[in-house]
Amino acid sequence: MNEIKKINVGVFSDVYYPMIDGVVKVMSSHVKHLHDRVNFYLIVPSAPEGFEEIPFGEKEIIRTKSVKLFFLDYEMPTPKFDRKLKEKLKNIKLDAVIVHSSFGIGKLGIKYARKNKIPSIIYAHSQLKQDFKRAVKLTPIAYLMTKYAISTYNKASMVVSVGEGVNQLYINDYGLKNRSMVISNATDLVYLEDQKIIDEVRKEHNLHDPDELIFSFVGRINKLKGIYLIADSLKLVQDENIKYKMIFVGTGQDLDPFKEYCQKIGIIDNVIFPGSVSSREKLAAYYQIADLFLFPSMYDTNSLVQKEASSQKTPPLFARGSITSYGLKEGVHGFFADYDAKSFAGKIIELANDRKQLTDMREIVYKNAYWTWENSANKLYDLILELIEENNKKTEEK
Repeated sequence: MNEIKKINVGVFSDVYYPMIDGVVKVMSSHVKHLHDRVNFYLIVPSAPEGFEEIPFGEKEIIRTKSVKLFFLDYEMPTPKFDRKLKEKLKNIKLDAVIVHSSFGIGKLGIKYARKNKIPSIIYAHSQLKQDFKRAVKLTPIAYLMTKYAISTYNKASMVVSVGEGVNQLYINDYGLKNRSMVISNATDLVYLEDQKIIDEVRKEHNLHDPDELIFSFVGRINKLKGIYLIADSLKLVQDENIKYKMIFVGTGQDLDPFKEYCQKIGIIDNVIFPGSVSSREKLAAYYQIADLFLFPSMYDTNSLVQKEASSQKTPPLFARGSITSYGLKEGVHGFFADYDAKSFAGKIIELANDRKQLTDMREIVYKNAYWTWENSANKLYDLILELIEENNKKTEEK
């Protein structure tokens, strides 16, 4: 059997461990599933002193210098002024480049690819304009920053969007002119069969009442995620004397004020905050014990957590019109309600009164919405090979 010749791919990103977010999860998952076919060189920001690297099978992690921005809780990578990084890149013969940001290290990746005449892929992960508005507070400046960022996207060989909704957003709202395709986010969670872990989670939070519905949310406790809409909806559900428990798994900048809000509106006795859950099996149990996964976020683009919920046969309730639910169908990928407390509560109450809908939907979402990182990584690998072949043909024709 002939051994597959590995290709050398540089991955350029402004975020990496110890920071954990959706971008980092995408990167590490691709390395994990493709390292037998790809030598990955990760060009990422510096890490805090004493941090031990977490290997996933990459060839090398190359850390570049960063500077602390005193007005933001953020370190900005400065690859432009890093001589050692430039020397390192000169000595690596890359076949392709993958970029996960349009500034800093990401911009360096696009420049490297163009200079060395190799293909480049840039990922569209987030709602750029919304991110910039939140950072600078001024719409005109956010518009200019978005325009500048898109100029980098238009210089890549291919734009890969993490969902069809974000793909359309970049084309129709941001002015993307480059060719693009969708490779959806995924999950590495498999359906949890260990009943002992599930029973332990139920026992920990005293979740034994068969008449009590369990709802869950997993992610950053941040108002952008629609958590206040969830709270307001549950107040209306509670007013209808429906028994429930709501579990918010995660931490975030809005955790304390959100707890205070839950106290203020009188739902705190039915709300559980277990914090961050590092064990993947325990996290799977939190998903699986829930009857419904509440996810009204209008911010997310193709959230990892909705895939994780479906891996445990837990149907999600989305906000109608959200980017993260773009292209998904009612009754096939989950349930939908308008982005307001009355509509969201109305759907929850409807399902509480017709629990067969919830039970039937568990198998349906598992069949239709479950997508693994192996699937995603293989699609990316095929694209890389296709772009390398395309690039080689262009070179031969010249």
